[in-house]
Amino acid sequence: MKINTGLVRNQNKTDQDYFYRNTKELAEKGISTINLNEDQKEEIHEAIRSFYGTAYRDKRKEFYENQIAKAESQEEKDEYLKKVEALQNALISPPRFSEPLAYKDLDGYIGILAVSNVYIKGDKIGGEEPYIFFFQLSENQDPVLKKVISVTESWRSQEMDAVQEFREELNKKPLE
Repeated sequence: MKINTGLVRNQNKTDQDYFYRNTKELAEKGISTINLNEDQKEEIHEAIRSFYGTAYRDKRKEFYENQIAKAESQEEKDEYLKKVEALQNALISPPRFSEPLAYKDLDGYIGILAVSNVYIKGDKIGGEEPYIFFFQLSENQDPVLKKVISVTESWRSQEMDAVQEFREELNKKPLE
């Protein structure tokens, strides 16, 4: 399956180029994969699309507001105010997922890696925003988003770290 990133440099890559995880490697770390039905997958993907639709904008808005507070001149303040306005029209590509290998069975929770590209007009900010999303199936088997962990820098190697962090948190207390 081709990934539609909207970027020419990525047009020939497949989801496995980005997300492939050897199931043997996962099993050695105590993580098995899980097969979900199409409705469950779509609910998970919709929750992640919704997250990218608001969370990134909120994160950048907070950063810009901090810069406005620190600004020493009205020109600096105006520059960041324009960037806050530009956030409303930020280009956020559809999240990319891997299937079925990205769905990890974590003691009754489901973990999935997703990445979206974000570009803001009038700012040089742009690039990949990867997160690990953790879901739990409700009584009627609907996936419910429970936690999101940002994966930064070398996200391909940090995916296991985020999963391990989540597993350790599960051992401490319930997520409710």
